[in-house]
Amino acid sequence: MDSIRSTRPVLIFGDSNRDGKVDEADIEGRDQWSWEGPGAFFLPNLDDDDGDGVADCADLRINGPQDAQDLARLKVRLAPEMVGHQVRVHSNVPGVRLYERDGEGWSLVEGTLKNAAAEMELGVEGMAFADKNWNGRVEIGVEVSDAEGRSLGEDRMQMRVTPLLLLPNSARTRELYVSQGHPNYPNARFREQLAEACQDADVKLVTHNTASWKEMWMQDTMEVGYTQLPGGQPQHLVLGGLRQADSFGPQLLGPDRGFLQVGEYRGIDDGIDDWADWMGNLECTPPLPGYPQGRIFYGKNTDTGTTLHPELVSFLEAQEVQKPFWVDTGFLTIKHVDEIASFLPGPDGRTRMLFADTRSAAELAPQSDGPSNAANQERLDKVLHGGSYPSGESNPGLLAQLGLSEDQVVKLPVSYDGGHNIWSNPVNSVYLNGIALTGDRHVPAAVAREIEARLLKAGAAEVRFVDDERYQDNYGNVHCATNTLKEPPEGASYQ
Repeated sequence: MDSIRSTRPVLIFGDSNRDGKVDEADIEGRDQWSWEGPGAFFLPNLDDDDGDGVADCADLRINGPQDAQDLARLKVRLAPEMVGHQVRVHSNVPGVRLYERDGEGWSLVEGTLKNAAAEMELGVEGMAFADKNWNGRVEIGVEVSDAEGRSLGEDRMQMRVTPLLLLPNSARTRELYVSQGHPNYPNARFREQLAEACQDADVKLVTHNTASWKEMWMQDTMEVGYTQLPGGQPQHLVLGGLRQADSFGPQLLGPDRGFLQVGEYRGIDDGIDDWADWMGNLECTPPLPGYPQGRIFYGKNTDTGTTLHPELVSFLEAQEVQKPFWVDTGFLTIKHVDEIASFLPGPDGRTRMLFADTRSAAELAPQSDGPSNAANQERLDKVLHGGSYPSGESNPGLLAQLGLSEDQVVKLPVSYDGGHNIWSNPVNSVYLNGIALTGDRHVPAAVAREIEARLLKAGAAEVRFVDDERYQDNYGNVHCATNTLKEPPEGASYQ
């Protein structure tokens, strides 16, 4: 590395070894980039550190010390004979801004650096995540030239924008969101029980007042993920709902919290796939072998071919890390994937997948053996173990896609009449730092006892049944009625 430094007139490098700092150890890998490393990252600056109600990247300045933490730092070094000449830096992607540090803070780079010296510090600000039109990669170049514009030396480095990542139900919860206000959804007792659980689990409860019945389904109004620079603080990102009825998500914009909308409202109104783009149809697994950040899964009606919004799916695919895949939800009334599978951490550190199961429901409550159980169980078996569909498509199944063994599947009793569960679906639950919250509507006593036993075996320290009457009677349960801000794992490893 010393020989590289001594023989080059100019160097530009960032945190290519991803240890959270920029130093000589980063020089050798500066012109390379791969997920396995080396290669530096930069952050989309979509939060609002100065509280002006818009994303920080919407202006051409750095809005104070907290905003400066969202810059990916670079260094430019000049050989002694280069000092005093013009130094220009640039990126090959227009959606990336460069700032230079001076005595008063940070100023936008608009061609030639204003404060050329033997060593300079730069900051990179992103304005967007990767998507179907951009793979997130950027090349940052630096060139030294004399007064006549003749090049005296140049260098290049490679970077990529950090990915947006989603978090599983099993992750530690920091905030729980619920709505109140619509007259058709009286939920005072439900909210009281949530408040008690949040207090015991050290979770902040946030209540949203709304006149919209759609916003009473808080899970569907948004999906909260995050992004992070290696060594930096997580920045939470809200993916806004696609229902033309979602006012809560934008309110979360603030320091270390961004908001973005992906896709346009499709207006599906056929009585079959009306809810395809609601965010209960988008979930994420815990870390898995080969996928340390987990995998994204979403619902697809294999009878009609309708999936979660294709623009949103392609955006999530462009993040590359969590490799989204579809799950058949066509046999359900609402057709949301959070009705079929969820996750708990497992008592031994091995993930447990909660999965809907009609066979145990029939055994525990023969009098409540739903008329649609046999047909729905056939679809559930295919979701779990794989198979082909009338459309000619096939799916390997959750066990194969996630690398799970049979003993990691915890089957919870669910009984169906048509596409809706007869009693509160325990898969459609919320995990709050040890406490599993599930609904109590129409749940037979023997079924409730077994649900509790199986959730405890899956890793919950405690199980609480809550009053989800208005939600169960309107085709949803506890997970549908709430949303969460989860805690990302420590560090930012995308390998």
